[in-house]
Amino acid sequence: MTLAIIIGASLGLVGLLSLIAFCRSRACYFEPGFEPWPSDDRERFEGSSFDPIAAEAGERRVMTIEGVEFPFRYCPPGKFVMGGIAQYEGDDGPLGEEPCREVILTQGFWAMETPTTQKQWEAVAGFNPSEFEGDDCPVECVSWNDCVKFASVLNERFTALPDGWIFCLPTEAQWEYACKAGTTTPFFWGDALNGDRANCDGSEPVGDLESGARLWRTSPVRSYEPNPWGLYDAIGNVDEWCLDCYDAYSWYSEKESAPIDPAPAVDPVVAPEDAPRFYRANRVYRGGSWHSEAWDCYSFCRDWCGYAVRSSCLGARFVLIPRDAKALSLLRPVEGKLRRRGRPFST
Repeated sequence: MTLAIIIGASLGLVGLLSLIAFCRSRACYFEPGFEPWPSDDRERFEGSSFDPIAAEAGERRVMTIEGVEFPFRYCPPGKFVMGGIAQYEGDDGPLGEEPCREVILTQGFWAMETPTTQKQWEAVAGFNPSEFEGDDCPVECVSWNDCVKFASVLNERFTALPDGWIFCLPTEAQWEYACKAGTTTPFFWGDALNGDRANCDGSEPVGDLESGARLWRTSPVRSYEPNPWGLYDAIGNVDEWCLDCYDAYSWYSEKESAPIDPAPAVDPVVAPEDAPRFYRANRVYRGGSWHSEAWDCYSFCRDWCGYAVRSSCLGARFVLIPRDAKALSLLRPVEGKLRRRGRPFST
């Protein structure tokens, strides 16, 4: 019995040390609170916008905010199959990606051509929290709350915001639809990855490929080829926050006796009140990062963490959507007892 206790304690210590090492490797920490931004006292943000109407899939238009370009690509209304299954023996996935189901998006939207860069973030927020610095590298170490504030500030103070449109984080469905861009394979180019076509942990490849490169940091956006709709870095580089809480897909039931509704899901989004209590403090992120094994970069792969978490793996790609009451109700920082306070493990 004594030996068992010693072994158990040792394993517990090893697990704790492993968790700490993992957090350090990702500069992962809880934000210490709603700290004021340097730009908070600004009454308006100047710039130029574009007409968001009548575009074709992948059409590129650019707005400027405080002199910084924000290119967007159009994602038209449409339908696609959301979700996926593990592709190879030994995959750790899928993680809540089954069963697949047809999803209908009734309104088109504009997705940023790249993850938000540090230059773009600083133009609005007035500071750069990133672990890996570089104007053209994606911003990271931003929490879901930070990203909601970023979008809300622009919605309130950007003088050239198109009438009837708002900045928002994409829903999971919007994100996966934009990432797949009409393709049906695990990655928009096919089913194999070893770090050659996206910034990930290429030493853990998927498909019929040998081990590849691992950069151990973010790379400048547009370092790899875009998907068919012109979106760069939808696979790898940084994970991207989504608007939704995490939940098993709404058409999924853990009860074997419960039927699965075969009807398409229309504009699905998971609000906190619709999620199981355990997940209400969590928000979804997608796409995989420089830290991710290749299987974790599948276009359908899902993951989640707390709304207050900042990590050198986590960034955001904002969308411009028709003004929507549901989206606006979800686009607000989370406050309350679920907040954790603490210092960063690394900076």
